[in-house]
Amino acid sequence: MSVAGRVKKWDPNRGTGFVCSDEGVDVYVTRESFSGIDLVVGLGVTYDVVTRAAKPEQVATNVTGAGVCTEGSAADAKIALREAMSREGQFDGHVANWNDLLGSGVIEDSRGHGYSVHRSNVQGNGSLVRG
Repeated sequence: MSVAGRVKKWDPNRGTGFVCSDEGVDVYVTRESFSGIDLVVGLGVTYDVVTRAAKPEQVATNVTGAGVCTEGSAADAKIALREAMSREGQFDGHVANWNDLLGSGVIEDSRGHGYSVHRSNVQGNGSLVRG
């Protein structure tokens, strides 16, 4: 049975991360779990969950959706994120993390889903305050 959720965390160098179901359950994901190049944090995905004897016990497989980047670059991922945000509209959330030196951080919605944000997407002075 497929599960709906979002990409919560993704490390493109290691090819591993986590997806989070709409119910708030985190599941480990690897690059072998999808047909694409990378995952885009914050975008929606559907996936199956496989339980195995090794750790981590639950792993996402057959990952598909807007969060799977098939065109292969950071620029493509940013474009996909902007398009998804415009389709989904605005949402309420809080700044979970912000690094002013890097000009980037994470906004978390009321369901705990994290969305990467860059200062180029921030109105005003291009900076956010955690909280």
